[in-house]
Amino acid sequence: MRRKATIYLDTSVPGAFFDPPDSPVYKATATFWDNVLPDYDAYISELVEIEIADLKNISRRKKLESLIRKFKVLEVSQEAVEVSQEYLKLLRIPERDALHVAIASVEGMDYLVTWNLRHLARERTRRAADYINLTLLLKTIVIYTPLDFIDEVNMEKKEATRWELGCFDIFESPFLNELHKIRREQSEKPEGLSPGELAEHIKYQVRKLRKGNPCK
Repeated sequence: MRRKATIYLDTSVPGAFFDPPDSPVYKATATFWDNVLPDYDAYISELVEIEIADLKNISRRKKLESLIRKFKVLEVSQEAVEVSQEYLKLLRIPERDALHVAIASVEGMDYLVTWNLRHLARERTRRAADYINLTLLLKTIVIYTPLDFIDEVNMEKKEATRWELGCFDIFESPFLNELHKIRREQSEKPEGLSPGELAEHIKYQVRKLRKGNPCK
């Protein structure tokens, strides 16, 4: 079974449900929450729980607690605290924001999703996190807003559809994968093919794959 990619949600994502319902942030969050998130393994952390528990508005706090109840919870480990301090040597951001990135990185998350544009979902933070993670032999993490994530998923679906319809270019990875498959299959046959024969066979496959391309 294919492993689901992992997403770490900081507090700003469920918190966006308190924006006006007609706002772009609310609409993007709702779409991400309902249509994208179920296809991933989603996590929060003890830090998210702490930030929600600190809210003075009891009604908002209870609603947020209800929203995050279904997610797995990552601990705030000593390693994460130490990594966050390394980030802070390069970034002028709040300690808790650095800690969110560190928790997600130490725990090997694929994505950190946030609406914190000022401190997290920005190029400087992404570059600093990549640099520190590579230095410490940690997995690099992709930092997206929910809207970024929706755009990425839509692009992947569009590319998959283009390939299914035959809308491809010779340098696109699905096409190259097909050629590698042909080469691998031929090399496994006892009689094999000569280099010239293999080249002609690949040319034939190219013509076959391109024939009837509805995108041309």
